[in-house]
Amino acid sequence: MLSQLLINNCRGADFLLAVAMKTKSKFFQILICSAVVFAICDVLPAKEPLYDGLGSYSRKVTTDSPEAQRYFDQGLAFLRGFNHRAAIRAFQQAAEL
Repeated sequence: MLSQLLINNCRGADFLLAVAMKTKSKFFQILICSAVVFAICDVLPAKEPLYDGLGSYSRKVTTDSPEAQRYFDQGLAFLRGFNHRAAIRAFQQAAEL
Protein backbone atom coordinates (compact mmCIF):
# COMPACT_ATOMS: atom_id res chain seq x y z
CA MET A 1 0.00 0.00 0.00
CA LEU A 2 2.75 2.44 0.96
CA SER A 3 4.81 1.57 -2.12
CA GLN A 4 1.78 2.12 -4.35
CA LEU A 5 1.16 5.51 -2.71
CA LEU A 6 4.78 6.52 -3.27
CA ILE A 7 4.61 5.46 -6.91
CA ASN A 8 1.41 7.46 -7.43
CA ASN A 9 2.97 10.50 -5.76
CA CYS A 10 6.01 10.23 -8.01
CA ARG A 11 3.77 10.03 -11.05
CA GLY A 12 1.88 13.07 -9.80
CA ALA A 13 5.13 14.94 -9.32
CA ASP A 14 6.25 13.96 -12.81
CA PHE A 15 2.93 15.17 -14.18
CA LEU A 16 3.25 18.49 -12.36
CA LEU A 17 6.82 18.84 -13.58
CA ALA A 18 5.71 18.15 -17.15
CA VAL A 19 2.93 20.74 -16.88
CA ALA A 20 5.38 23.28 -15.45
CA MET A 21 7.85 22.64 -18.27
CA LYS A 22 5.13 22.97 -20.92
CA THR A 23 3.92 26.20 -19.33
CA LYS A 24 7.47 27.53 -19.23
CA SER A 25 7.95 26.56 -22.87
CA LYS A 26 4.71 28.32 -23.92
CA PHE A 27 5.73 31.40 -21.93
CA PHE A 28 9.05 31.65 -23.77
CA GLN A 29 7.33 31.09 -27.13
CA ILE A 30 4.97 33.98 -26.40
CA LEU A 31 7.88 36.09 -25.19
CA ILE A 32 9.83 35.49 -28.40
CA CYS A 33 6.79 36.23 -30.57
CA SER A 34 6.21 39.46 -28.66
CA ALA A 35 9.83 40.49 -29.17
CA VAL A 36 9.50 39.87 -32.91
CA VAL A 37 6.31 41.96 -33.08
CA PHE A 38 7.95 44.85 -31.23
CA ALA A 39 10.97 44.64 -33.52
CA ILE A 40 8.72 44.82 -36.58
CA CYS A 41 6.90 47.82 -35.12
CA ASP A 42 10.19 49.70 -34.91
CA VAL A 43 10.77 49.08 -38.62
CA LEU A 44 7.46 50.64 -39.68
CA PRO A 45 7.73 54.01 -41.42
CA ALA A 46 8.14 56.89 -39.02
CA LYS A 47 6.36 59.34 -41.30
CA GLU A 48 2.61 59.14 -41.82
CA PRO A 49 1.72 59.13 -45.54
CA LEU A 50 -0.42 61.89 -47.02
CA TYR A 51 -3.62 60.66 -48.66
CA ASP A 52 -5.53 62.37 -51.46
CA GLY A 53 -9.29 62.39 -51.90
CA LEU A 54 -10.27 62.80 -48.25
CA GLY A 55 -12.46 65.83 -48.88
CA SER A 56 -12.00 69.58 -48.86
CA TYR A 57 -12.72 70.29 -45.19
CA SER A 58 -9.98 72.49 -43.79
CA ARG A 59 -9.16 74.70 -40.82
CA LYS A 60 -6.34 77.18 -41.10
CA VAL A 61 -3.62 76.61 -38.52
CA THR A 62 -0.73 78.88 -37.64
CA THR A 63 2.16 77.36 -39.54
CA ASP A 64 4.58 78.26 -42.30
CA SER A 65 4.65 74.68 -43.52
CA PRO A 66 2.09 73.72 -46.18
CA GLU A 67 2.86 70.08 -45.40
CA ALA A 68 1.89 70.58 -41.75
CA GLN A 69 -1.39 72.15 -42.92
CA ARG A 70 -2.08 69.14 -45.14
CA TYR A 71 -1.41 66.74 -42.27
CA PHE A 72 -3.72 68.75 -40.02
CA ASP A 73 -6.48 68.70 -42.66
CA GLN A 74 -5.94 64.97 -43.11
CA GLY A 75 -6.30 64.51 -39.36
CA LEU A 76 -9.59 66.44 -39.45
CA ALA A 77 -10.87 64.28 -42.30
CA PHE A 78 -9.96 61.09 -40.46
CA LEU A 79 -11.50 62.44 -37.26
CA ARG A 80 -14.77 63.21 -39.02
CA GLY A 81 -14.68 59.70 -40.51
CA PHE A 82 -14.23 58.17 -37.02
CA ASN A 83 -10.78 56.81 -37.88
CA HIS A 84 -9.30 58.08 -34.65
CA ARG A 85 -5.99 56.23 -34.77
CA ALA A 86 -5.16 57.59 -38.21
CA ALA A 87 -6.30 61.05 -37.09
CA ILE A 88 -3.95 60.95 -34.11
CA ARG A 89 -1.03 59.90 -36.32
CA ALA A 90 -1.78 62.72 -38.78
CA PHE A 91 -2.05 65.32 -36.00
CA GLN A 92 1.20 64.09 -34.47
CA GLN A 93 2.94 64.34 -37.84
CA ALA A 94 1.60 67.89 -38.27
CA ALA A 95 2.86 68.82 -34.81
CA GLU A 96 6.34 67.46 -35.58
CA LEU A 97 6.64 69.67 -38.64
